[in-house]
Amino acid sequence: MRRLLAIALLLWVLPAWAAEHYRAADVQADGRLRLTTTRGATRWAPSDTSALPEPQSAFEQARISADGTTVGWLALYPGCCQSYPLPLALVLYRDGHELRSMTGAHMPIWHWRFVHGRRDVAFVQRPSHGAAPDHYELREVATGRLRAQFDLDEDAPAPLPGWARGVVPAGE
Repeated sequence: MRRLLAIALLLWVLPAWAAEHYRAADVQADGRLRLTTTRGATRWAPSDTSALPEPQSAFEQARISADGTTVGWLALYPGCCQSYPLPLALVLYRDGHELRSMTGAHMPIWHWRFVHGRRDVAFVQRPSHGAAPDHYELREVATGRLRAQFDLDEDAPAPLPGWARGVVPAGE
């Protein structure tokens, strides 16, 4: 019985110990995103490889999860009808590789944050032009599964769910 408990403990502890942890995520002057591990290693974030029609042009809003194991950022793409790139995907990175790319309701993702440590991400989307409700989504990091969504309509405002609070910075 002791041997079985020791094996179970090792199987639980070893993956967490072996996981890469990040201490910094900085967009460089040349536009690349540099990730620094807690062991001092440098990783360069890959450009998004999703099936969007244009190649990624920039990185924005790089953040590290509370436990340091996951990094996320917005991937920006050239816009067809404006002079600035649009944040069309939220990319999540763990253990030296891209974990997943999320596009939600296929509108620009203007703000995002980790929720519940590293388990979930919440983001807000709205069109780049025109009126539409702010569309909030809560997604599971591990699978990308939609856990909740909420539309904030200016004409009939309702309180934001707890998971959506803090996605948009104060004052915006």
